[in-house]
Amino acid sequence: MYWIAHRFVHDGKPWTLPELSSRLSIPDERVAELLTLLQERGLLLESSGDQPEYLLTHDPANLTIDSLMQLLRMSDEEQSLMEQRTCSVEAVDDLMQRVDLGIREQLQGMTLRDLVLDPLRFDSSEVA
Repeated sequence: MYWIAHRFVHDGKPWTLPELSSRLSIPDERVAELLTLLQERGLLLESSGDQPEYLLTHDPANLTIDSLMQLLRMSDEEQSLMEQRTCSVEAVDDLMQRVDLGIREQLQGMTLRDLVLDPLRFDSSEVA
C-alpha cells in the first residue's frame, strides 16, 4: 500500500503488476495475491485492459494507518471458522488488546498520506 499511495501522492500514475513486482523484488504471483487481498478489502480497484493498473479506492489523506491495519487484519470466512475452533486464552486476548491500544496511541490519526510525505514522523528514539 505504501508504494501505491506514494505514486498516487507524487505523480498519480497507477502501478501495474509487473512494475510492482519489480519494485518490490517479489514474484508476480505473490504480488498478485497481495493485490487481490487489497481489492477484497476494498482498498484497490483493478482497471480493465491488457495491462491492468491498480487504483486506490480512497484518497490516502482520508485513510488512517489504524483503519488500514484493521482492514488488512480482517479474517476471511475460512480463517474465522478456524479461529472459532481454537481455544482462546483470556490473558493473551487481553494482552493483544493492550498492544492494539498502544499502536493506536502511537499512530495518533496518522494517515497513509502522512506516511508517504513524512515517513520519519515518528522517530523511534522518541518512543518510551
